[in-house]
Amino acid sequence: MRYLVLFTLLIMGLSACKKQALSTPPGMEHDPVWTGNDGALGNTKSASGKTYQSKTTIIPVVNAPIGQVASVHTALRFVILDFPLHPMPQVDQRLFIYRKNQKVGEVKVTGPAHGRTIAADIVAGEALVEDEVRPE
Repeated sequence: MRYLVLFTLLIMGLSACKKQALSTPPGMEHDPVWTGNDGALGNTKSASGKTYQSKTTIIPVVNAPIGQVASVHTALRFVILDFPLHPMPQVDQRLFIYRKNQKVGEVKVTGPAHGRTIAADIVAGEALVEDEVRPE
């Protein structure tokens, strides 16, 4: 009787260890980020009734340091820059300050870096908190 119970448990344990293939998560079958398609398969009809072929969606990857001004010290002419989603700039790199898509200043990254922030000297123009910082 003891062997029968052990044999049954062994069979149940082995059947539970069977590996299954990974499947696509629900709702991600036609996601443009994962498949490169715009979500439509094959030919699609527009509102005017014309048939068109679906096109591949291109998602650009931005590797440029894009951040914002976290704090400004106008007397000593330096700023603290925050780069939460983009790579940190290199020391001695020059970046430009934009306010409402208009260039208002230029900074030179000097360091030190701490976490996702880094210090920079104001070379030209001015800076305010929440101004955008990016290469030209």
